[in-house]
Amino acid sequence: MDEDSITSNMVRRCLPKKTMVHRLSSRTRKVATQMVAALASSDNRTQGALARLEALENDYPGAEMIEIYSDDDASLDGEDQG
Repeated sequence: MDEDSITSNMVRRCLPKKTMVHRLSSRTRKVATQMVAALASSDNRTQGALARLEALENDYPGAEMIEIYSDDDASLDGEDQG
């Protein structure tokens, strides 16, 4: 399962269906047109805005799989106690 599908699943759980579809689809259209314009532009300001947008979108790491009970971390034998 990739990051986008995990994020989509989390959003689906948080928003009512009708609201979610409307919000996501309008945001996608808006961002897509802005990105096309920014990529086509040679303006430094536009390129900076695109870089900030990309950084914000990549800032959310999504769900991370962790091991709750790790035998290595739960050692009680005192090896690490100096």
